[in-house]
Amino acid sequence: MAAESSKRYRVVQQGWFGDTTVLEGDAPVARFAFGAWNTQGKISFEDGKYEVVRQKGLGSLLRLERDGLMLCQTTIAGMWNQRAELSLDGVRYVVAWPAFEAKTILRRNGVEVGFVGKWRTWKREVEATFLESVPPMVCIFVMWLATHKRLNDLG
Repeated sequence: MAAESSKRYRVVQQGWFGDTTVLEGDAPVARFAFGAWNTQGKISFEDGKYEVVRQKGLGSLLRLERDGLMLCQTTIAGMWNQRAELSLDGVRYVVAWPAFEAKTILRRNGVEVGFVGKWRTWKREVEATFLESVPPMVCIFVMWLATHKRLNDLG
C-alpha cells in the first residue's frame, strides 16, 4: 500500500450464525449479519442501517442499500470469481481475491488501498487495513464482502 497513514480493524464473529462486530482498536464501529434469499446481509454503521440485497432471485448482483436507495452495487459470483467492482460517490474500486491467497485486496485506480487478511479460524476473526482516504462505508462493505465470499466458498 502507499505511504499514506492507514486504519486497522478487527472483524470478530459473535456466535455461530455469522453475527459480526467490526472493531477499530477496542471500539465497535459496525455490526453486520448474513441472510439468505433476497436480503443477503444487514450492516449497522454509524447512524444508519444498511442492507445488502441480491437482485433477481438467485442472481449474482448485490446492491448496498439504505432506506431502499441504492448506494452501490457489485457482482460476486461463485468461488471461482476472483474480482468484484463497485463504485461509491463516483469513485471506482476493484475488490480482488488473488488465487492461492487468503487475502482480499481493495484497489482504487489500480493501486492497493486496503486488504482483509490474516484469518484466524479458531478465534473466528480477521484483520483489515485500509488507507485513511478510503471512506469508512467502503471499508465496512469490503469487510462484509470478504467475509460473505469466504463463508460461501467454505459452505
